[in-house]
Amino acid sequence: MRIALCLLSISAAFAQVNRTISVRGNEIMVTFQRTSGAMKRITGSPYSADLIDQHTQTLADGTIITDPPGSQHNARDSQGRSRVEVPLVVPKTGVNGFEPFMTQISDPVAGFLYLLDDQSKTAHRVKLNETAAQDNRRKFNVPENHVSKGSDQQEIRVENLGEKTIEGVLAKGVRTTITWPAGTRNNDRPIATTQETWFSEELQEVVYQKFTNPRNGEVVQRFDKVNRAEPDPMLFQPPADYKIVDKEGTFVVTLHRP
Repeated sequence: MRIALCLLSISAAFAQVNRTISVRGNEIMVTFQRTSGAMKRITGSPYSADLIDQHTQTLADGTIITDPPGSQHNARDSQGRSRVEVPLVVPKTGVNGFEPFMTQISDPVAGFLYLLDDQSKTAHRVKLNETAAQDNRRKFNVPENHVSKGSDQQEIRVENLGEKTIEGVLAKGVRTTITWPAGTRNNDRPIATTQETWFSEELQEVVYQKFTNPRNGEVVQRFDKVNRAEPDPMLFQPPADYKIVDKEGTFVVTLHRP
């Protein structure tokens, strides 16, 4: 079974490492594998915020199913160092009532990424790619409204939603609607999916995103409790009582259900 970390669509919580999760009894094994990708460094835009994830599905009979919201905490300082505290999505069998978290600290100033294991008080240290030291600010160029055709006969409609303030920061929005005509997917009527995205150039983050799919329902991911103050510098280094262990390639972190 493939297990994923939640809440990654807006913020890439585990950039430069791939991870899979397996469960054996009360043990949760998180396997990390070093990737060749470069982690972006955004300077001069400090913030802290919660990232909320909410999934809602409406059944054919009108029944609405709303999953409990997920949440992760993000922080970034003026030097481009970042911290993400994210819950691990694990199977319920054998680990009921246990909600493990994993914290990642990315320090492009020192050139390291840390994965914190709170149970063993260990900071697993991974060397960042040299390209991670480059500042990588983005400008969100919202396209004008237009309609085009995809390779699978679908209609792709892009709408410029303008600007609005979300959680105290100005954001630019765009909505993309993809419609498959009747008969293209064994469907007797058109099927449409939408993705709405709001990007803040001030934060250099997507602060709101909504995905709507008639098969899977609606997923909303949004920033909450945005604070533009400079975060505590201690957040961006391993705690003093943690042992630092250097890692390369693939490694496993084992968590134990209390």
